Amino acid sequence: MLLYRDGALAQLGARIAGSDEVTGSSPVRSTIRIGKPLGAFSFMVYKRNINIYNRFMNYIYTSLISYLLGTFNIAYIIAKAHGFDIRERGSKNAGASNMKVNFGWGAGVLTALCDMAKSFIAVKLCSYLFPGDELIPFVAGAMAIIGHIFPFYMGFRGGKGFASYIGMVLALDFKLGLAIAVLIIIVALATNYIVLSTFMTITVVPLYYIYKGARIEIVLILVAIAALIFYKHRMNIKRLLHHEEMVIFDRSKKKKTEE
Repeated sequence: MLLYRDGALAQLGARIAGSDEVTGSSPVRSTIRIGKPLGAFSFMVYKRNINIYNRFMNYIYTSLISYLLGTFNIAYIIAKAHGFDIRERGSKNAGASNMKVNFGWGAGVLTALCDMAKSFIAVKLCSYLFPGDELIPFVAGAMAIIGHIFPFYMGFRGGKGFASYIGMVLALDFKLGLAIAVLIIIVALATNYIVLSTFMTITVVPLYYIYKGARIEIVLILVAIAALIFYKHRMNIKRLLHHEEMVIFDRSKKKKTEE
């Protein structure tokens, strides 16, 4: 870009710009060349906008991939293969605990492993596809959990998301995931209620990342998912307060057989 001015104005403009370079000897007009700085600035703005767009699209792709992975509900599929909807029996939840009630421990463990695997795969896959952004794994894990809780083909009535949450934690930090798994077993065996392990886990994980000094966006994602899982377990809380919550091991039966 060239600006044409009177010779005196050109000199003044050059001094204001911090440059003494004034070209042209004509007293009528001289030129100050400002094309290079403006061109460099325009390129920087363009490049910044492209980077913002690319990151935004990466979040969109991550959300779609992870949500679709999360919608795969093995509990619903197995129950349908047996001629009924898992959400109409037992605790009416399409998750591992209800599968254990309706089909036994084997089906319950299989369901838990599948629910964990889909969020684990979502985190690892999206981290591989879109490297260099520390938010991507957390977005992937959160969207896989949302897919589990709100699957489109089940009328957005899926599971409660706890097993998928564990899978996300294992993918984000394997050592943390193992430590959480040990705590879950200890709390569950000590109290005979898996729901208490759920509340412990969704509380400890955000606190751990706050302690680590994680970005506020990461903490907000973890807190939002924790709040969603807590909300989905609201009926468990009511049953727990009324001593009606399902236990892991029915110790009353053992007592009756011993008597």
